[in-house]
Amino acid sequence: LGQQEASYFCLRGKTWQLVAVDTGLIDNFHLLLKSKVGSKLMHRIMTFLPDDQRAWARHQLQAGEKLGLKTIMLSHHQLFSARHSVGQLHGGAVELAGLPDRIADIYKTAEFQSRPESMPGSLPDAATPTVNTRLLKQFPPEVLSNVAAWFWGHEHSHIVFEPYAGLERGRCIGHGSIGEPIDWDIYSTDPHLVGTPWG
Repeated sequence: LGQQEASYFCLRGKTWQLVAVDTGLIDNFHLLLKSKVGSKLMHRIMTFLPDDQRAWARHQLQAGEKLGLKTIMLSHHQLFSARHSVGQLHGGAVELAGLPDRIADIYKTAEFQSRPESMPGSLPDAATPTVNTRLLKQFPPEVLSNVAAWFWGHEHSHIVFEPYAGLERGRCIGHGSIGEPIDWDIYSTDPHLVGTPWG
């Protein structure tokens, strides 16, 4: 049997392809937020793909389109949410925590240098949008137009979304194994999230 060499993959059939991306690689610092000190110094930033994985994923989408295949994308983190913040654009301490990985060439990215005005929606740096604008910048609506559906987890719920942010079918399927209290409304929304640029 072959051995998988990466945490992301593409499976192709005669009419469909599954493109799975690893959105967790650069989201490995938010566990530090559990401490009282950490919560005062750091906040969660939006997850995104490092440069090599973004290029790989975009290539798979283009190749699938040329072959006439329909594409389903898979990821842990959501492209958008009405319930939880997907993070903020910048977080100095969190970005600094990843510096050793970047120096060791574990991943490369120029995303930490992005300015708010260059991101989809042009929201202020401290805004908490409904959409992960880093992922949306990496997969803009013209790319998403060729994605039949994007399935993600992260939230412990099952949600079928209407078309939003250029994606025709967003599906949260994070309800498989982790229970939630019965008195917790898994479909409530956060009124502090900013979603106006996307409808």
